[in-house]
Amino acid sequence: MMWKMLLLFVMIPLVVIGCGGDEEEPESPVKEPSKEVLVGSWEIVSIDGDTPDELADAILGGDEIETKTTQKDYVFVADSSWYANLGFQGTADLGSGISVTFGLTLAVKGKYTVSGSKLSSVLEDVNVTLEPKDLWESVGITEEAIEQELRSDIFKTENGTWNLSANTLTLTNDKGSETVLRKQ
Repeated sequence: MMWKMLLLFVMIPLVVIGCGGDEEEPESPVKEPSKEVLVGSWEIVSIDGDTPDELADAILGGDEIETKTTQKDYVFVADSSWYANLGFQGTADLGSGISVTFGLTLAVKGKYTVSGSKLSSVLEDVNVTLEPKDLWESVGITEEAIEQELRSDIFKTENGTWNLSANTLTLTNDKGSETVLRKQ
């Protein structure tokens, strides 16, 4: 389940925007959206219908583990690059007033192109941070193993559509996976 959620996050990249004419204006040609409306910082609202907090619980949660999202940033840069950071933290109560806190952060980046209402992106880099490393390694999970798994499955071009409504951007990749972002 953890790998599926991690893959969903990393496979988020990009989408199409449907743009219609203004209802008050007489008919005129529909203007194609440009990448300039994408440029800026966005907050990840959901990935395939799950909020970042729900993903934190699905990836790190358990019966006695309290989870939360620590990062949920997605940024489109004017130079056609993009990056995203998604971080989760879990706290397990071990009893007798002792608890342990652990975390997982994914940092991904790549390049994107916009052609009319089509959006394509290429994932270029994945960086996984596990805290504390010793705890994760004691259960057989390493940053390198997660990065390798993600690299082998997702380094490819994603194509999709994007839809901008007010300050909400919905990205839908070619497999139908949706990511919803809110302009910050």
